[in-house]
Amino acid sequence: MTNDPDTASAVAARLDEHLAARPQLAERIYRELLMALHRSSVASIDSIHDEAHRRAGLAVGEIVDDPNLPGRDRWDEAERQLVEQSTRESLS
Repeated sequence: MTNDPDTASAVAARLDEHLAARPQLAERIYRELLMALHRSSVASIDSIHDEAHRRAGLAVGEIVDDPNLPGRDRWDEAERQLVEQSTRESLS
């Protein structure tokens, strides 16, 4: 999702307004954004999680595309915040 700087700035400001007005929905909003990024092939869910792991100083797991394997571990509170930050940065 590439936007010109003015559009990206307006979108970021609008997102901030929505998050400030509805803090109880912030996690859900970020989850929807994450899925939208994945669906539109901007960034995969795993790549966002890998970026959050890197920022947290954790090892990044090997990505194996095998539906018979259990899902990768997901976030704790600190990682959730990093996932949200990475998701937001992927929007611009």
